Amino acid sequence: MMLCRLFALGCASALFAVSLCTVPASAGTAALSREAIDARIEAAAERFAARAYTDALALLEALDADLGDARRSEPNVRLMIGRCLQLLGRPEEALRAYQQALPWTDGDSDAARQSRARAEQFIAEVRAKALGDVTLTCAEGVAQVNHPARGLRGCPARVRDLAAGVQRFEPIDAEGMRGEPVEVTIVAGQVVTARLSAPRSTVDPQASPVADAQAAPTTTPDPPSRWRFGARLGLGMATLLGDTVYTPEVFPGLEARIAGTIETPRLGDWLSGQLEVGVGRSVVGYHDAAVVDAQGRRSDTLTPGDVERIVYRVDAAFLGRACVPDQRWTPCVVGGLTASWPLSSTEEFGSSSIPVTTGTDEMHLAARGGVDVRPPASGWRPVFGVHAAFDAWPGGLQFEDTSLAQLHLWVDLGLTF
Repeated sequence: MMLCRLFALGCASALFAVSLCTVPASAGTAALSREAIDARIEAAAERFAARAYTDALALLEALDADLGDARRSEPNVRLMIGRCLQLLGRPEEALRAYQQALPWTDGDSDAARQSRARAEQFIAEVRAKALGDVTLTCAEGVAQVNHPARGLRGCPARVRDLAAGVQRFEPIDAEGMRGEPVEVTIVAGQVVTARLSAPRSTVDPQASPVADAQAAPTTTPDPPSRWRFGARLGLGMATLLGDTVYTPEVFPGLEARIAGTIETPRLGDWLSGQLEVGVGRSVVGYHDAAVVDAQGRRSDTLTPGDVERIVYRVDAAFLGRACVPDQRWTPCVVGGLTASWPLSSTEEFGSSSIPVTTGTDEMHLAARGGVDVRPPASGWRPVFGVHAAFDAWPGGLQFEDTSLAQLHLWVDLGLTF
């Protein structure tokens, strides 16, 4: 009981007190008496409670070595070693300690179950708060990837449970020539991606294949857990599809829009959602078979001519995005629906201009699709895209008793961060 009270001195050490105090003595610990083991754990617990984690770690590692094969009957010692390593900022070593202790808790006793639950809790915690994964892809010619601590492996590769922060990976070709290392920022609890280039001819041909290459500029992948905000400017064309008695011939006009965007965190490292809200101005032209005069009346006595209908509107687009994991440039396929509210509409022909009320203030839907391309670096980065919207639903541009379908096609330029 004295041992339990000492472990309760600190919040972190109390995590071990419950499981430690329920571990029964085992025949495997005969080389060290139960009293000797408890006394040494008590000394480590006092240093742990005082936040002297280095001292506690040294005491626990010495005990672990002295236990020898009997350490399997004392899994909590290994869990306490992992806890010290985690609090000392050594999460990869802490994970190994937790994982080593886990198979030693496979008994059916309450003590074994408590130790197993604690080990699983610590493993999940260190992975969520301090470790992340990286998916590596390589350019043609790269045969292997080297990590200073994890060694060589083939490419493509998934490297798991790396400490959050900057990690270096080095491409190696089939002849053992090393290329420029790439620095990748690992995000805790997430999977990031990076691409390694083949060794270049600029590498000194006289250098040893195993000599260290100089560090390349940092390439920071886009953390998939981020919400991204941005602004976009589009310019293109709009046209009517189909004609009525008044529009025997249509031709495209200018399309312009500006919008703000919010992109959700990625799901499965490639899928995300996007909300886009903005304003737009579109011009559609047609050759009028029966001219409208300045009072808005049709007249067969006037000479037919070209008419431009100008519409100002508010758009809200609800889109899904499917992106290739970040490479040098990231292509994304975009698709969804746009809801549009026309604010005003006028028709211009010659020197005349008349307002059009038909279809104004009526919300209508358009199918939206396109392709975006953007570089992989986090922070501010440009976006280039080609988009199209097809409005086949009633509303919007109406001519007499007919609602004409519309096609909008534009090029997007923007920034996201």
